[in-house]
Amino acid sequence: MAKRLTLGIAQVALEPTLRQNLAKMGIMIRQAKLKRCDVVFFPESALTCEPETLKSEIDSGLQALSDHARMNGICVAFGYLDRSADERPIYNAVKVFGPEGEEKLNYAKMWDVKSGESPWIFEVKGVSIGAILCADRWLRGVEDLAAFCGSRILVEFSNNFADEWLPDQEWFWYRPRAVRNGVYSVFVNTAPHDDYRDHAHLVDGHGHSAVFAPDGSCVDALGSEVDRLMVCEIDPDLATRKGTQDRLNHPLLGTFWSGAMAPSSEDRAGPVAEEGIGQLSPRVKLTFAAVQMQCYDGVDANMALMRAQMGTAAKQGADVVVFPELAVTGASDTDVEGADESALDEALHVLCASARMLGVGAVFGMPFYDQGKRFNGAFSVDAAGQVLTRYAQTAVDRPHLFTPGRQFSDMWFDLKGVPVAILLGMREALWSELSEMAALRGAQAILHLCHDGGDPLLRRQIWANMASFGTITLTVNAASHPANGGSAIWEDYRRHKKKEPYSRSPYSASRIAEAYSGEEILYTTQIMRAKNPHMKRVVERDPGKRSWYERGAQLIA
Repeated sequence: MAKRLTLGIAQVALEPTLRQNLAKMGIMIRQAKLKRCDVVFFPESALTCEPETLKSEIDSGLQALSDHARMNGICVAFGYLDRSADERPIYNAVKVFGPEGEEKLNYAKMWDVKSGESPWIFEVKGVSIGAILCADRWLRGVEDLAAFCGSRILVEFSNNFADEWLPDQEWFWYRPRAVRNGVYSVFVNTAPHDDYRDHAHLVDGHGHSAVFAPDGSCVDALGSEVDRLMVCEIDPDLATRKGTQDRLNHPLLGTFWSGAMAPSSEDRAGPVAEEGIGQLSPRVKLTFAAVQMQCYDGVDANMALMRAQMGTAAKQGADVVVFPELAVTGASDTDVEGADESALDEALHVLCASARMLGVGAVFGMPFYDQGKRFNGAFSVDAAGQVLTRYAQTAVDRPHLFTPGRQFSDMWFDLKGVPVAILLGMREALWSELSEMAALRGAQAILHLCHDGGDPLLRRQIWANMASFGTITLTVNAASHPANGGSAIWEDYRRHKKKEPYSRSPYSASRIAEAYSGEEILYTTQIMRAKNPHMKRVVERDPGKRSWYERGAQLIA
C-alpha cells in the first residue's frame, strides 16, 4: 500500500452535450497528471449526455476516457449516464479506469436500476477505495460496507441539488462517515452554473466538494467554484478503520456486520408488499417535549428541577417529557460514583410518582445497578407511573465507570401504541445503523439522550444523519458543563414536500425546533403515520440484501 496518495477532485459544471463534457474532462485529467495526482475523481453525471444520445455514442465517450487515463498514466473515476440499449432509459453509473486504461469498476446506481451487488471497491496503488453514488448513501450496504471490507477511502460521487446544501449543517453526510468508519471521506459534487436553466436535462449542483480525514478534520474543501481541480495529499496509514473494528467487535452489532457479506438463499427480488414489513402504528396525535436542563452535582437538586419541568410540560399537553443522559445524577465520574443504589432506587420511585400525579410520561437518563454492576441507563415511565423499559447503553465510552448493556430489546417502548426507540450517548448516535435498524423494525420516534460537550457542528451533523430514516427524532443534550446544549427536534415525515412551511431540507431530516446553550423546553405535536416507510424503500432498491436488512430489524427488536 502506498504511503502517500495524491487525490485530484474535479468539481465541474455539467455541459449539455456528451462531446462538451468529454472535452472538459480530458483537459482536467491532463491537469491532474501535471499536478502528480494518482487518481482524479469527477462527480456523478460528469459525462452527461442529452436524453436521445445513442448507446454507441456513450460507449465511444467511455473509450475516449479510457484512452485519456492510459495516455496520462493516471486512474480516472467518474460518474456518467448510461443505457443498456437505445430504447432503454438512461441511468447513472460510475466507471473507473486504471492508469493503463483498464476498467477497474463499473457500478450502476442502485437507486436508479433497483438491482446490483455491493460494495463497490477498487484499488489505487494498493489502497482500497469504496464508491458511493449519491442517493445510494441510503443503502447501508453501500454507505459503510466497503469500509468493513478494507477500504480506507470512501468516495461519494454526487450531483447534489442546490437545496441539498444546508449552511448550518454543512457536510453532514460526509464528515460523520469519516469518523464513524475511521477512514477518509471524499465528496465530489457538481458545480453551479447559470446555463442550467436553459437545458431541461441538467440540474444545478451546489459544489462544496471536500475531503475529510478519519478524525473528522477537513483536509481541504471547495465552495461554489466552477471547473476547479482540488489536489490533496493523504496518508492512507491514518485510515485505521477503527470505527469499523469497534462495531465489528461489538457483541451485538458484530453479528449484523459479520453477516453483511454472506449471501442468503432467502434474499429475493420482486415487488415489495406493504404487509409484513415493519411494525404498524395507530394514527394518533402525540406531543413530545425535549428538556434541555442544567444538571447539578446532586440527585436531590436534579430531581427537584426535573419534577418542575415535568409539570411545565404537562400543562402544555405533552404525552412524554424527554430528559438528557445522566440527568438524575449529573455526568461526571464523581457525580455518578456518588449516587449509590439506594439513592437511585429512591429517585426512580419519586419520578414514577411525579409522572402518575402529573399524568405525563417521562424518559430520562440515570445509572442503575444489576447484579453488582453499574450501567448507564435510560428509563421510560408512562403517565400511570409504571416503568415501561430500562435500557442499558451498549456502546459505552467510559468502561471504567459503566458495564456495556447486552441487548437492544430494552431500548423499545410503546407510546399510545406507537413504537419508540431510545439511544444513549454520542457513540450510539454516530453509529447511525442503530437508528436505521430501529426504523427498519418500524420505529416512528427515536429519542436520543446525551450529555455532550464536543464540537456543536459535528454533533448536529451526526444528529442530522441519524434522524433521516423516516422518524420523529428528539436529540436531547444537557445545558450544563461539560455539555453545551444544542438540543433539537427533527422531522423526517415530509421529505420532498417542499410546500410544507418548515420542510427546508427535502433530502434529509428537518430541524423543526432547536435550543441554544441554556435551559429550554422544546415541543412538537405530530400525527403519527401507520408505518415507517424505510424498510420498503431500501429493499426495493437493494433486493439482494433484503434478508440482511430484515435480520437487522430482528436484531434490534
